[in-house]
Amino acid sequence: MILAGITAVVSAQLMIPSAQIYDDLKGYKHVYVTPTKEIIAYKDAYGIPYSDNGLPPKRLIPSEAIKDYLIQMGHHVLPSIKPELASKTLVVSFGYAGQRQLNTFALSFASGAIIRISDAKTNKTLATYRAESFGRDEADNTREAIFNALDLFTYSLSPKIIARVQEASRSHLTLSLTNKTPYYAKEVTVRLSYYMDGKLVHQQTSLLKPKLLQSETIDIRVKRDKQARNSNYQIKAEVVSYK
Repeated sequence: MILAGITAVVSAQLMIPSAQIYDDLKGYKHVYVTPTKEIIAYKDAYGIPYSDNGLPPKRLIPSEAIKDYLIQMGHHVLPSIKPELASKTLVVSFGYAGQRQLNTFALSFASGAIIRISDAKTNKTLATYRAESFGRDEADNTREAIFNALDLFTYSLSPKIIARVQEASRSHLTLSLTNKTPYYAKEVTVRLSYYMDGKLVHQQTSLLKPKLLQSETIDIRVKRDKQARNSNYQIKAEVVSYK
């Protein structure tokens, strides 16, 4: 009970995710993510060095996390900006907002992310999204803050139910479902696409019954098809329908 109280106090002080949209984001067909430097977390959420326990530091390349998210959301991510496609390409840039101490309790440092969306041809800023996360080390907090900011970006384009692959074992996947619609979702149909070296090798469709409330996020396990049980596959999850 005490820990729950502490968590509530800390989370209440997190910056509310925010969006500033300056121009229309519709009509773009491609996305390019600007490269970023690596973020290295040498200490865990309690400030204890990982090396004290014989563990390596946690590492995060924000641009790679952004690419993975956008691919899962169905965006066409370009490896570079092509001049002939520039007028139809959004540029997604990451800004590190650093760490902020929320209070004197443990797990009290929040990491922030700023996502800038611009036009590849004009470099005009179209939107910016800001979010924070806490409770983990700096690398994991930053990754979650990036996802929180990108959730707002996705909502700006079209309110929907978002599916993300959280964990993958040989036989099962753990999907995170977030309801960004104003509706209660009793059934959700998810299409899972499996890729090897960028090529689609298998797809499966799963009917889930999460009973997902508005603004709710839940995790749900899905059994993988037998022909999709390869640990080297890249997996994209997308919601194709709900009711």
